[in-house]
Amino acid sequence: MAGGNKGGGGEQEPRKTAAGTLGGELDAADASDPYGSEVFSADIAEGVFTAQAQAVYDDVRMHAPEAMAPEHLQLDDVPNLDELPEDFAVRTLIASAAPRRKPASSEAHKVAQQVAPAVAPRRVPIEVKNVAAELKDDRLVMHLAPKSARAAAFRMLRYKLVERGHPRTVAITSAEPRDGKTTCAANLALAMAECGRARVLLVDANLRRPRLAAVLGFLPDHCVLEQLDEHKVTPDKPWKVTAISPWLHVLAADPRTFKRRKVLDTPALEGGIAQLKQVGYDYIVLDGPAVLGHADANVLQDTADGVLFAMWATTSRIKPLRRAMRQLQQDKLKGVAILEV
Repeated sequence: MAGGNKGGGGEQEPRKTAAGTLGGELDAADASDPYGSEVFSADIAEGVFTAQAQAVYDDVRMHAPEAMAPEHLQLDDVPNLDELPEDFAVRTLIASAAPRRKPASSEAHKVAQQVAPAVAPRRVPIEVKNVAAELKDDRLVMHLAPKSARAAAFRMLRYKLVERGHPRTVAITSAEPRDGKTTCAANLALAMAECGRARVLLVDANLRRPRLAAVLGFLPDHCVLEQLDEHKVTPDKPWKVTAISPWLHVLAADPRTFKRRKVLDTPALEGGIAQLKQVGYDYIVLDGPAVLGHADANVLQDTADGVLFAMWATTSRIKPLRRAMRQLQQDKLKGVAILEV
């Protein structure tokens, strides 16, 4: 997997179906299949909005946002099952390619409709402040050169992650310091949020040497390290994030108040990331520390769905990279983004 000029190829277009452009595997004929849609509608009527259904909802919202009502695209909005579009079940079946089940009996369907809808999961509150970030760093190719081959490579990287398990929380790391972690994390987050395709939170998770505020060109009002300490004591407090754009929020360390700590507060970091997953972002990108030298990256991988390594094409070393990859969980490794200097 390449994240620099190496990935200049075009993006793969998702297959078109009768219900629209989605990433599913069913044939177009399934768009009008009442067999599965009746069953899924029964699930919704029962109020059984399972993790699978949530993942499907997120998939439809990501790949075909026009299928969802505008109110479902708000950050702090919890999906209301009664307000979903009428053809949501049909679109969902195409997007998820879920296995077929026997249709529910009409009697069971009537009983299911009488069941009260499930209580929506609790969402963690946030406070958003808009800032005019400079975004002048030459490494921000997604912003400064969006039509370049390097920017296209980060869009391809976005699709590669979808193909490799579609992790919603991605930790960016490297074998050694200064191997391009922040460059990769910032551009990947910009690619994910491009054109409003998803709501993304970019987190400064390298708590020994944070760099996001400097690269993006802004000063956060609230330091991520201080917020981690506060939420460890008062978990119900709102998280204070900075809006770089309507679709990209950042939780960064404040270089004016940041003090490097000798020991990482593991419970605070794990608890903080767990809370941020409940805010409602489509993706969370963690700009993490290097693997070799301390165990911070091992702690961070436990909070992520997938881990992506970054390295410079001409200056990073292969042997440390191999050692670092052996140090992490193999099932979470999604690949290596090779960046050009």
